[in-house]
Amino acid sequence: MPVVTIVCTPIINPPVGIVRTKDHYGVGEVVDLSVDVKPASQAALLGNLTFSANGGRISNALPAAGTARFTAGDQKATVQLKVTDVNRNQLATKTIFVIAPNEIKMTTVTLMPPPLGQPGAGFLATRIRLHPLNICFENIEVREGTCKAVANGYYQGWHNLVHPVGNWADVVDFNDVLLDDDIQSGDPGGQLANGVFEWPIPWEYRVGATGTARQIAIVRHKQEINVLGHVTIWKGGKKAERNPG
Repeated sequence: MPVVTIVCTPIINPPVGIVRTKDHYGVGEVVDLSVDVKPASQAALLGNLTFSANGGRISNALPAAGTARFTAGDQKATVQLKVTDVNRNQLATKTIFVIAPNEIKMTTVTLMPPPLGQPGAGFLATRIRLHPLNICFENIEVREGTCKAVANGYYQGWHNLVHPVGNWADVVDFNDVLLDDDIQSGDPGGQLANGVFEWPIPWEYRVGATGTARQIAIVRHKQEINVLGHVTIWKGGKKAERNPG
């Protein structure tokens, strides 16, 4: 009896420096399915082969060739793939893992301070990455969701300020969000005083243009000011600070 093994070949390869975790695929990722038969001389004896899965979607099936395509679902899952012969005899199974993004980090930033004399700080994030880094997320879109600010002191007038919902952005190069994020403290004006402002912003993803928005993580935009007008601002693992003047 030949030994049959299911072979998974993802459509997208990782960039240089990234090593994909074996049998782990991103939400929405597309993977080609085939079989390895030992001894190879008995492969033709198997006849038509059918793939199935208890999650995601099977398409592009070519039973005579023993191939198909698997598209992962839009949520984290453990999926069992199965291949059967024309008599529905199970020839092989394989467990794979569908992974959703769970963290956002800003890795390349440029300081973007406000005009001289205005208390404030800011930076422009031009590279935003989804984690885990060794998982492909190119088949999803990402955006910032809405929330209300918590603020006090100098920023009290911005308490409950609503963060607007952002536009959907593509993901490229395995896990880079195609989005520039301009992070600025702004200045409500008035007598300088200690103050804190924070937006707990939910970042969301979806699979496909009509997919359900699902939360990745909360990314906190936080800023603090002291009575001298020194401002520090944080977001996505990066920060900027500045004295007025």
